[in-house]
Amino acid sequence: MQKLFIIGNGFDLMHQLPTKYVHFQNFLRENFEYTPDTFESLWVEGQQLPDGDIVYNEDDVVRVIDSLISQTDYKDSDWNDMERSLGLLDYSLINDDITDVYDKEGTIHPFHTGNNYEDAYSDLKEVLKMFPHFFKLWVSSIDIENSVTFKNHCFQELIDVKNDLFLTFNYTETLEILYNAENITHIHGVRSEENSIIVGHGNDDTVDEGTYHEDFYTNEIHHFLRKPTQKVIDENHLFFSNLRNITQIYSIGFSFSEVDLIYIQNICSNIDTQDITWYLNIHIDDQGNDNRKERATYKEHIIDCGFKGDFDTFELA
Repeated sequence: MQKLFIIGNGFDLMHQLPTKYVHFQNFLRENFEYTPDTFESLWVEGQQLPDGDIVYNEDDVVRVIDSLISQTDYKDSDWNDMERSLGLLDYSLINDDITDVYDKEGTIHPFHTGNNYEDAYSDLKEVLKMFPHFFKLWVSSIDIENSVTFKNHCFQELIDVKNDLFLTFNYTETLEILYNAENITHIHGVRSEENSIIVGHGNDDTVDEGTYHEDFYTNEIHHFLRKPTQKVIDENHLFFSNLRNITQIYSIGFSFSEVDLIYIQNICSNIDTQDITWYLNIHIDDQGNDNRKERATYKEHIIDCGFKGDFDTFELA
């Protein structure tokens, strides 16, 4: 008998690690010099070095990232659902910083005005391409050894560290450091490996053509910030093809967000799920409320992904 554990951010939070996206926002505000929640210019112009490279002031870059995510319209967004917010950024806010150029007759000069739009959106693209860099800085700052003061003994007794499989969506090494687990797949990368962190949205929408072709840049930014899920699956094909001995699946702290459901679909398509039991974690918050409604939603998502087995629950007291 082999178990598969699907681990989400709630697992790290259970160990009292500061891994909520709002902690990322706090990290930016504490480590870079800018005034948050202000409507300063979103146009950060780069400075050309003698060797020709273009660099951007990091404090200004972080201010723009903070401002754009904080202004998204998603009802539960801002920094509570940052990845979804990345797919809802309103790049047109930079238009307020772009100066229209007029000719002698007082008519907007399309060529020179277009150049201003091109410069502004080109700089915005380069600024937002730095987002993964700052995200990695935050993840790397999380101190597991000195932050975690306990192991969850129920979890420790449940797992077989040498035989079970672990699919974790976390960037931290909590499983390795606290539980000595071995068969771990960090599907979105791990902070200890250079250039391995994957973060992004799942919004396929594109922007219609703009007056000054600003859509070219916004769609390029939007694509860059999108999570490359199919590429991730292709690069981890050995994991998905090695699930034939799984008889039980446990999901812990995983929220089944829309962008990540493709991984659940691939799990279900690579094994015969009819004889498998999927265990959903019972979580009780500080107010004594359990996650009954969330578990019902998770069950629907799992079934929609092709799961045909039974469901049960478990609790990590």
